[in-house]
Amino acid sequence: MSKGPGRIMRAIIEATEVEPKRRFTIAELAALAYPGAEIAHKHMVQVRAAVAALRRYRRVKAWPVPKDNGRQGWRLCVMVKTQADRAREDALKQKAA
Repeated sequence: MSKGPGRIMRAIIEATEVEPKRRFTIAELAALAYPGAEIAHKHMVQVRAAVAALRRYRRVKAWPVPKDNGRQGWRLCVMVKTQADRAREDALKQKAA
């Protein structure tokens, strides 16, 4: 039984609701979730896990984008999922079924 969103999830939800059009990276969300802390790998892992849980709850959408620093690899962008996005997904699911 869930006890509700944790501290990190609440920080992500708050950040995406304050700026709904903004696309956040995991590093930006980690800095918001852990203010004043030097962001380490463990912080990034926790934020990724929180984003994954929020995706399961359909609160945010996330997608990979190429890194812009010239290095190989991908980074994850996170954005709030609006009611319109949820309705569109439900309509597509019903159409497919």
